[in-house]
Amino acid sequence: MTPPLPGSGFFGTIAISARQAAVRVGRGRLPWVIAAGLAVLGLGTLLLGARVPESANGANLVCVLAWWIVGGVVVPWFVSWFGIQVVHGALEDRTFQYLFLRPVGKVPLLLGRFVATAVIGATVAALAVAVIHGAMAVHGEIWPDGVHTGPLRVFAGAMALGSIAYAAAAMVFATVFRRPLLWATFFVVGLQQLTANLPVSAGLRQLTI
Repeated sequence: MTPPLPGSGFFGTIAISARQAAVRVGRGRLPWVIAAGLAVLGLGTLLLGARVPESANGANLVCVLAWWIVGGVVVPWFVSWFGIQVVHGALEDRTFQYLFLRPVGKVPLLLGRFVATAVIGATVAALAVAVIHGAMAVHGEIWPDGVHTGPLRVFAGAMALGSIAYAAAAMVFATVFRRPLLWATFFVVGLQQLTANLPVSAGLRQLTI
């Protein structure tokens, strides 16, 4: 194993790699795209809450929207794409050449990218859940037990765990395959959806775990 960045140590290299990935994203248009997406999500949730009957349950609606939109779209697609970009994108535009020419440990370098992907993905997912909850909380009449933060806390934590899992998968796709986005799409759309719709069995659960 090659050594980490000189003078930084193993964990220091992880921190530097994660910071570089975050800076790379912050300089682009991605923050504005995320902000626009959250604004659209909030507006759509606000309009939906205004159109449902008063007999509807706001907490249940938050759970449904958080599961299908954040858990089914935001986390798998965004985290997979972002993780591939911070690894494979740097290989394509040759910004990794400088690091490869230095005595940089590849393991901490990749772990840093993984940490950045998981943290940023979990942050975006938590913000999306918070936007859904906040927009639905405006309509207090559909919260029979009063507005509470139970769904927000549960789904923010669950989506954070999901971000860690998808970040790990993105690292595999970005480092093993030549066309990682294609394989990630196959995994998210094909294999994942197929497994989710198969009859539940002990063997299937063991295979997916």
